[in-house]
Amino acid sequence: MLDIEGKVAVATGAAGGIGLAVARRFSAAGATVVLGDVADATDVATEMGGLNIRIDVGVLEDVRNLMNRAVELFGTIDICVNNVDTADWAYVTEVPSPQTSVQYSLSHQDDVSGAAS
Repeated sequence: MLDIEGKVAVATGAAGGIGLAVARRFSAAGATVVLGDVADATDVATEMGGLNIRIDVGVLEDVRNLMNRAVELFGTIDICVNNVDTADWAYVTEVPSPQTSVQYSLSHQDDVSGAAS
């Protein structure tokens, strides 16, 4: 069994699906969970004794806020699961360039080094 008692876990895309399943598993294993999603997951987070913060991972400031709030409230982040991406479906030859750029930047965004610094 997963032993993460007393750890703080942040999961994005956690209002449903895989992200919610991950958050529930972490909570069941004793972690404090911080859920981040564009959808409201306040009720679910409350059931788990955690916190929901509405964010859009496409907005870097939202991601920084999520991480900083977790650290402000719980002192640290021990586990972080980024479980979110865009899901527009089309043939690559039909995808307009700006959409491709947004999807690429979401998948390769690594500049969160300012979080909690």
